[in-house]
Amino acid sequence: MGKTYISVKKIQLIPQGDKDEVNRVYQYIRDGMYYQNTAYNILISTIYAAIKRGASEEEIAELYRRGSRKPKKNDPEYSLYDADVFDFPIGLPIAGSLGHMVRADLSKATKDGLFKGNTTIPTKRRTAPLKVPKKFFTFYHPEQSEDLFYDKLYTSEGEIYMKFVNGIIFKLRLGNPYKSKELRTTMERIFTGEYECADSGIQIDNKKIMFLLTVKVPKKEIELNKNLIVGIRLGVNISATCAFYDPENPQKKIALYSGDRDSGYHVKQSIMAQYQRLQKSLKYTGQNGHGRKKKLQPLERLKKKERHFIETYYHKVSRDVVDFTVKNHAKTIYMEDLKDFDCDYKLKRGWSRYLLAQYITYKADRVGIKVQKVEPITDPYQETIEFEDNKETRELYYQDAKKIALSKEFVK
Repeated sequence: MGKTYISVKKIQLIPQGDKDEVNRVYQYIRDGMYYQNTAYNILISTIYAAIKRGASEEEIAELYRRGSRKPKKNDPEYSLYDADVFDFPIGLPIAGSLGHMVRADLSKATKDGLFKGNTTIPTKRRTAPLKVPKKFFTFYHPEQSEDLFYDKLYTSEGEIYMKFVNGIIFKLRLGNPYKSKELRTTMERIFTGEYECADSGIQIDNKKIMFLLTVKVPKKEIELNKNLIVGIRLGVNISATCAFYDPENPQKKIALYSGDRDSGYHVKQSIMAQYQRLQKSLKYTGQNGHGRKKKLQPLERLKKKERHFIETYYHKVSRDVVDFTVKNHAKTIYMEDLKDFDCDYKLKRGWSRYLLAQYITYKADRVGIKVQKVEPITDPYQETIEFEDNKETRELYYQDAKKIALSKEFVK
């Protein structure tokens, strides 16, 4: 397989077997998630503290080794974890995977400025997915021939099962055939070998077992010109303003404006306002104990509504940006590094600039477009005021995007 990008599909898994077997499966995953995530937090904080106090490379390497081992009761120095507390379930290399996970996350956090105070040490909640290396799961189907399987796959009769560790078998819930065509296509290409499975994750989410299937997908070969650049100005008033730049024809103007304050920021603010009003009204109901969870359900629904809206909205904007770049055959996107963008809290809460930048970056990577961060050139104050969407203000935003495309102040 040549150049690839990573795609993650979230699939519900149905444990096969009687009630006792289903309970065993749930307990296995709960235990795995708990011990993995608790041990991860111990290891990463231990390594972080060691680096901060100036420990040698040999000391840090030894900590990684101890953090990747199951504890032994007769040898407390063998592992970082207490043998009386940590009972890692057998089947998955949970302890053995921790060193790699912590190294990768610490490396990324260091690049993001962890030791300069720009970000905090990564941690995992107890509910974070349990890592499942690719060799510990296998998909199969019950049909007698491949042709029959592919015929049924896009209908309600299509069935796929997953063989897991410890004799655990799951059935994949593929969903409505008309609404899950993309997932079914992905599974078909896994069976044909066009796509390749990678290390994935499993978790219990709202009493459902969910599999976070990670797939390596071949990148599409698109002819792009390394000399052509698209500068992107991210904002609230206009979510993404793009300016195309051709050094051989610098006066040529091609622009894209995707998203605006009404369709993005204001909708999110409206959902947030509903959340705050509901939170305030529930504060005085005085319901605790078993009734508390039921009382908080409307808040959870609003949280999910906000998250779903912003993810859907930014997926559209990022797709517009990448499609614009491909259409103009540009090999590179220049985008401001806004991690230290100085604006008021309300604006930061309502404008998920980091998420949009993240979506643009991974969509660009899929088609071989490089994203280069540059030092900010826009004025944060412009985002705190609403503007009249007219020709003059759009020209102002376009000129900002053009300056970004011309910038040489690169951020590593």
